Amino acid sequence: MHHLCPIRVVVFVVVLSTGLGCVAGERPQPPQPVAVLPLSNLVVPNDNEQLHPTLAFISEKSIALAVCRVPKNSVASACYLFALDWKGSQLTVIAHTTQLLSGSQIFRFGDGRILTATPISSGTLYSPDLQVQRLLPFTRPYISGTGNTSAAVSGDSRDTVWKVYRIFPELRELWSSRRTLHSVDDQFVVVQEGNLMRTETISGQLLGSFSVAPKEKCWTEVEIAHEDRLYLDTCGRSSIVDFKGEQITRLRPPPGWGYRAWSANRKRILFNHFTRWTPFWKRLGDLIPNDNAPANSERVQVENTEDGSVCFEWRDRGHMLDEGDRHADLSPSGEFVAIVTNTALSLYRIPNACKTK
Repeated sequence: MHHLCPIRVVVFVVVLSTGLGCVAGERPQPPQPVAVLPLSNLVVPNDNEQLHPTLAFISEKSIALAVCRVPKNSVASACYLFALDWKGSQLTVIAHTTQLLSGSQIFRFGDGRILTATPISSGTLYSPDLQVQRLLPFTRPYISGTGNTSAAVSGDSRDTVWKVYRIFPELRELWSSRRTLHSVDDQFVVVQEGNLMRTETISGQLLGSFSVAPKEKCWTEVEIAHEDRLYLDTCGRSSIVDFKGEQITRLRPPPGWGYRAWSANRKRILFNHFTRWTPFWKRLGDLIPNDNAPANSERVQVENTEDGSVCFEWRDRGHMLDEGDRHADLSPSGEFVAIVTNTALSLYRIPNACKTK
């Protein structure tokens, strides 16, 4: 026993200092917000309830915030939609409504309008003061950068039909196809035929195409990034490419899965990702890691799409909100980030200088 004790002590000290060093290295200085609004100023949950918020920039100085009160181990009991005005360090409620369905996501929809949609109901279009303007016949739609064009799917897995609509001044169908739609803009669409990704005008003119890996091998996402560029995420690699699939900029999103948001000029992209974080000493004790464990960490990262540099980083461990909701958005100018946690909505100014990873 006397021969074993010194060995145990040495091993323990080495592991502990390595673990602490690793954790310290993974924690950069957090950014400081320029404005904060406690959620308790808007909605106060009961002792057995949690708040599930989501948000979107509606303009450079206005934000839409949805908050649902959710009893533990149950579904939402009440949901609220707030329109917030932002001046300096102050966030002020200018309108609110309780006419919001549980599970709604919020989208910026051109000229300060707000669109909410769920996977099982039609979309609802609100004016900036949260007056219902119209119901739209689709759920969680694909929306162009201007908000003037949208797309939605109908049918079932055996007969799926994608349709593209012009929203203003009147709802009008522009395009229809049974091919898989990946992205829509006011002038063109990106569709997939087998392993071929095609960018076409609304009228059907081919602008470019390239091959991707079969879906059985890896998942592929494509999104319109500019009038002549696409965002491509395939087989674990993210890039800005041209319509022929040639790489222009390599991007490096944070680990995990989640959502993207863009500045109006598409020069900055925000990643809001969920992942599983385990302390170093806990990983040492897990002989068989649980890859199916739920996410407990959330990261927000903003990158420059022209050179791949990182402009903003934020992370939260152990206090993550409902996995799958959007908790961060990028302002139209790309100069500010809004992030909502389980306690507050915070606004951050993005530094002018970005760093290359």
